[in-house]
Amino acid sequence: MALAFVPSDQITRVYYDVIKPELNNVPAKPISLRHNLRDFFKYFESFWLRKTNHFCVFNQSTRTNNGLEGYNNKMCVQLSAHRHLYRLIVWFEKEELLVQQLVMKISSDIPVHKRKQTAITILIND
Repeated sequence: MALAFVPSDQITRVYYDVIKPELNNVPAKPISLRHNLRDFFKYFESFWLRKTNHFCVFNQSTRTNNGLEGYNNKMCVQLSAHRHLYRLIVWFEKEELLVQQLVMKISSDIPVHKRKQTAITILIND
């Protein structure tokens, strides 16, 4: 739902005024669709609507977890599933050095170079 992009103090009102009434527009068949949506709405109201500050990203500079997903992907690519503990520790030590270098560059106003784009990435971005 797009409620995460609404100011947190307005999420509940937008949900009840805009989103929940749309349940009436769900086709009557298949019956399971309407039933499953009702169950989902009940769950959403009882759990997430009480914790709007947990998912609201209105006015947040970072709205996704893409950075975390990218880092997780990097770890999966560089480390095999059953890596020896010693090699894992060495990997973490190297990663720590990279992070320290990055922090030094940022704190010294040295430009941080991003990864070079491949031809495919350039075509997609253009």
